[in-house]
Amino acid sequence: MIPYFLNANLYPPGSVISDSTAFFSAVSTNTGNSYITYAMLRLMGKNSEYLNRKTSHGNLYAAPLDPAEAERINAEFSHVFFTLQDHIRLDFEDRFYVHACDALERLHLPIIAYSLGANNTSGVSLAKNLSPAKRRFLAMLSKKCAVIGIRGAFTASILDELGIHNYHITGCPSYFERGPNRCIPHRPWSDALDVGATGFFSHPDRQRLRYFLQSEVIPAKIVYFTDALLKEDYASCGDLIRKPYMDSLSAAIKRGNIALYADMDAWRDDIANHVNFVIGTRLHGAIMALNAGRPAIVTNIDMRSAETCKFLGIPYYPRGSGLPFNLRAIYETIDIENINRRYGALYDNFVEWLHRNELPSPAITPSVACSAVRLPINPLEVQTERLNAMRHTIKSRRIKRLWAKFRPRTGLVVKGRALYAKWGWRLF
Repeated sequence: MIPYFLNANLYPPGSVISDSTAFFSAVSTNTGNSYITYAMLRLMGKNSEYLNRKTSHGNLYAAPLDPAEAERINAEFSHVFFTLQDHIRLDFEDRFYVHACDALERLHLPIIAYSLGANNTSGVSLAKNLSPAKRRFLAMLSKKCAVIGIRGAFTASILDELGIHNYHITGCPSYFERGPNRCIPHRPWSDALDVGATGFFSHPDRQRLRYFLQSEVIPAKIVYFTDALLKEDYASCGDLIRKPYMDSLSAAIKRGNIALYADMDAWRDDIANHVNFVIGTRLHGAIMALNAGRPAIVTNIDMRSAETCKFLGIPYYPRGSGLPFNLRAIYETIDIENINRRYGALYDNFVEWLHRNELPSPAITPSVACSAVRLPINPLEVQTERLNAMRHTIKSRRIKRLWAKFRPRTGLVVKGRALYAKWGWRLF
């Protein structure tokens, strides 16, 4: 088998990265997407060294597949492995789906599509309100695939409503990248270790949190990149304006307790060596922790997290961010035995999906030392300057939001200005 990886979203080894726009475009805005491709590489007996411009195409949203490249793929490869995310949703632009349909029309090899999920926060019917481009994409994907690998029961219900039935619920391939014998050990709590935090999780015990970034552009720019913080960065991070998260994040940055990885092995090793467990809004941050031998809890309330956590048995505590629970106490409630007990049947189910696509059982190669993907770290003084700028901007945005909310009701423009002049930032 000679696999080609479409929509890979994974940096090849040895890459040196300095620009945040290029970085987040390459990973399709979230390094959790990189982990999906990385896992499938390993499950098919490959490693990151296999990935290059001849064996993969990166972010399909950013760049369509060239017709000449499609002809070369048809001639040189045996299968196309198509990495998907929660692509059944209303708020994604149609560009990805148009590019995907063009690619699928030109490729004549078996298409192996996996990790397809659905997400809906709109309150309206997802299946009935998908755009024509998204409906066409899903119909074509069904036609080109023997069996689509999907994340959970919610996604299955949407596909059923669309008349698509050739799917198999597997969760995400990343959950199985450690092979059939993964077992999370029971470890006592250690005061010497931190608690891993993902996404917009916050907690009053902020000095213990070690943040693992995935798609959080502003903290990534503060620590790793040199390009300017933009208005659209703040607009895309609404939860950043919440003071508990801003305080937790600021404490982590000041302590050097924040990390962003394009190298999946380095990400896993960091978790294994530095935290008791991982908690937060990121599904793939939790899966990475479990594969590093550390327990994890997901706090995100959206459907993509809920359906996958339910199917895979990942501990799920929606709306847990910001609450003053005891971190050690919640760690000790995690049923590690249940996670380990369920894993064997879930793995066998995943292998069954592979066989339904006429693929072999996983032949996982040991991780090999390869050229690391390097992210430069800004000097401490630069991080401090950018952190202060972030706090100032967020306070200004908070004030404007409060002013916009209350001004129409009171009309106390003069009094409001007088209060601000007297008390300044202490009001906020």
